[in-house]
Amino acid sequence: MTLQHLAGRGWLYPHDPDPDNVQGGVAVIAGREDSTVVDAGHSPALARNVQAAMVGAGLPPAGRLVYTHHHWDHTWGGCAWPDVEIIGDEAGHELLTEEARRPWSHRPLREQVEANPTWPPVTTGTSAATWSRPAAAGRNVAGMIRGVLLDFSGTLFHLEPGASWGEELSQLSDAQRDQLTRVVTTWSPNGTKDLPPDFADEWARRDLDPALHRRVYLTALARSGVELGPGMAEAAYARVLDPTAWQPYPDTVAALRRLRTAGIPVAVVSNIAWDIRDVFGRHGAADLVAEFVLSYVEGSMKPDPKIFLVACQRIGVAPEDALMVGDSAEADGGAEAVGVRTAIIDALPTADRPDALVSTLDRFGV
Repeated sequence: MTLQHLAGRGWLYPHDPDPDNVQGGVAVIAGREDSTVVDAGHSPALARNVQAAMVGAGLPPAGRLVYTHHHWDHTWGGCAWPDVEIIGDEAGHELLTEEARRPWSHRPLREQVEANPTWPPVTTGTSAATWSRPAAAGRNVAGMIRGVLLDFSGTLFHLEPGASWGEELSQLSDAQRDQLTRVVTTWSPNGTKDLPPDFADEWARRDLDPALHRRVYLTALARSGVELGPGMAEAAYARVLDPTAWQPYPDTVAALRRLRTAGIPVAVVSNIAWDIRDVFGRHGAADLVAEFVLSYVEGSMKPDPKIFLVACQRIGVAPEDALMVGDSAEADGGAEAVGVRTAIIDALPTADRPDALVSTLDRFGV
């Protein structure tokens, strides 16, 4: 689907002609400085398609959104227009305000759809999981999550090299390998207390520079308390950069797919000194992430507020409409300073944490 030019300043994003699919039409009236959008569509996902089509057609950005009436297929995309004035009649405002008070999340919404035979069919078209809370005319609904920021290590994936430790480290015991893993996955310098004092500043900056990251970790590994022969520290460090050494938590892909289905963009925000996209690619998850905001690329590290603001800007959501999920209260908790809601989960081995991600999404009604 794309915008069709009707005449003059009038454009139309057409409805889906398939009667089993739920997609109403959205009109756009282009002005000199901004555009007026008539109806928001049935979901945030559709609204974002309209926004992209407006950019592609060279139309001015939306300045106002007009609801012709309150029906869900004309209004539920309104939450994708957070900074646009919404105009509608009083009766519609009252009805939508009442809807906005309901306990909106995917589970109760799906139950309502299944229980109400007067609603259109959704099994082969738009599913209940793609819908979100409606925005009432004249105001935005507070508390809705429109974008999610996710940490990488200890949140989505866990370093568990297993067989990928390689022949160089095969003579080490499991306990020794576990100690090396702790050294290379710890966020705080407490886990590498044997580093020379003059490395404290370099340790704090390690995720801003790949060369510095390598130097610091090779030193930390060499002083880890594990007796390492020639080349073994280098072999252990190579495992950190090996995509096969990183295992997803059992619910990682399910959580990312759930957010994609709901039309909620995801940014992975990580203190990291190497490109982690191949880790996601190995598990079919790279396309489920809208933006990778990596410290060594951005020049800032969590908990610096800048990196969270960059992530929110990249996925097009205001900080107060975003959720940050991570495993470090110190690093990921920095998102709270810019108004991003934050959830901290434990960085356990993957076998010991089956559903922390989806449970967190449930808790926030995402």
